[in-house]
Amino acid sequence: MFSMSILSNLLSCRLMQKNIVAIGMMLLLIISASSCRNNDCDTDDCIVYGKEILDNAVALSNKVIELPDDYIYAKRFWLISDTMLVIENRKEAGNFLDIVNPVNGKKYSSLLAYGEGPEEMIMCGIYYDGHYLTAVDYVRSRYARFTPCEASQPGFKPRYIDYPREIGVTTPPIGIGDTTYIVNPYHYINRSNDIVQDVDRFFVIDNNRPDSIVIEPGLLYTHNVDQPVPLVDEVNRHIWLFRRERPIIDIYDYNTHKIKSVIINTELDRDHDVVIDENTVIYRGKYPSAYLRAIIDYDNSEILAAFSGDLSKPEVSESIPSKILVFDLDGNFKRAYQCQSYLYSLSQTVDGLFATVRDDENMPVFVKVE
Repeated sequence: MFSMSILSNLLSCRLMQKNIVAIGMMLLLIISASSCRNNDCDTDDCIVYGKEILDNAVALSNKVIELPDDYIYAKRFWLISDTMLVIENRKEAGNFLDIVNPVNGKKYSSLLAYGEGPEEMIMCGIYYDGHYLTAVDYVRSRYARFTPCEASQPGFKPRYIDYPREIGVTTPPIGIGDTTYIVNPYHYINRSNDIVQDVDRFFVIDNNRPDSIVIEPGLLYTHNVDQPVPLVDEVNRHIWLFRRERPIIDIYDYNTHKIKSVIINTELDRDHDVVIDENTVIYRGKYPSAYLRAIIDYDNSEILAAFSGDLSKPEVSESIPSKILVFDLDGNFKRAYQCQSYLYSLSQTVDGLFATVRDDENMPVFVKVE
């Protein structure tokens, strides 16, 4: 039988263990709360992941896809299906967009002519979100949004939507029905450098009755330091913003209310060194590069995002191989892949993942990543 002194000691030890566990849980909660505060987690729902989700990424390799023609003016490729390939061209091609059959080279359509005419574009950026293409003319302050299948039809003409030139757009406008959401380039918070411009995250414009845009005087312009990648989830009526500056995803509803943030705790998740030059914020030295681009896959209820997570000089940032992070439509992390190359585009079909990379001569190459 146990003596009373031994029993007393055992009870004391168990009580001490319970206290240690309770104290540990309290410390964990304090650390988690501090982490959210330090990471701009200002929503009731914040998901914080550690660096290990990046360290455990599964390695993928590039398999070059031979195309039937030599597209000498191509910049990027997106595979829509086994019979449809979208090609973004340099202006030297005469038009910015071609849609072709990747097997036999048949051209379905050539769109977005280069020039200053009514149906032409001067400085065109093309973005693919897994469902829609968005073409933005940053000089003429207008954009068009359409599906690749629509654009492949004979006689298709994109519908251009104008947006206010004074905003100084640096990220693609977000078209949802008759509404255009534009990420506010004056919204920027960098407390370490005493910059707190906590203005509205979006300008919301009715395409049928565009109102004048009011920009608060005295705000610093931040187009050099914060260019989020937008993505629309039409099923759940969410707008995802993938931050380029920090490893943060902010998810909003259509009323522009932030409902969730997804954060990865890495060395990139901090305020970066910036300077102010003629009312413009620019980086001092190295540039952070978090999320690069993203697509939505409704068939598998997933969002796939190309991710760099590096702090480097601009001239070497595109030599750093990308990762692909996969989330469900609620923002929960599912898995990660490590690629061999920097990804200039990302698309997915039933046959797998495809991307644009660059070869040793800095020429675009269409590959399957597997």
